[in-house]
Amino acid sequence: MMNSFIKTLAGLAVAIIIAVVGGVGNAGQVPTASVVNTNIKPQQIRPLPGAVVKSAPVEEQESPPEVHYFSISPLALIPKDQGVTYNKTSGTLRSAIGTFYAPAHLPDGAIIASLTAYMYDSDNNGATFMEVYMYRVPHSTSSSQILNMIDSSSVMDSIVGYDEITDTTFTPAGSEPVDNEAYSYFVRTSFIASSPLPNMRLGSIVIGYTMP
Repeated sequence: MMNSFIKTLAGLAVAIIIAVVGGVGNAGQVPTASVVNTNIKPQQIRPLPGAVVKSAPVEEQESPPEVHYFSISPLALIPKDQGVTYNKTSGTLRSAIGTFYAPAHLPDGAIIASLTAYMYDSDNNGATFMEVYMYRVPHSTSSSQILNMIDSSSVMDSIVGYDEITDTTFTPAGSEPVDNEAYSYFVRTSFIASSPLPNMRLGSIVIGYTMP
């Protein structure tokens, strides 16, 4: 009986030793690092059924306004006074002296952008030149308002053919939109000379404008 009791105690001791050794082994075990899979691609987010997907608005570059042109042939110019000497040859006004007028039919609401005249001036005299004015006149009065002015004095004696003379600087009145309900518009050209000169010639007058 004593031998049986001793064997039982020995069995319990062995069981306890095994349990303790196993626990220490587990406690002393170095944990392994987890491996991250970097090849996993993010899932595409899909809208729910019936959902409205809106794209971000794209800002568009604003284009410069398109320039339109109204041209006045020198053949349309009418002398201010009767008995004025002039010659209209080959679509030009030449050998003239005095002042001439022509209407300018611009669309309502137009913004006047430029005034251009084609001039030939080779008279070798700084005291003689041509000038072109643009005006508007209120319907209720006869008081005209200057919108712009150009002349041939800056290019005289140096041109071989017709020079294109342009100005884009307008008076405050000239910067306002065309208002055909309140005003009429016209151009005036003058030949500044003591006598008609064949080497001073006026070609076309062109008005550039934009529409809002």
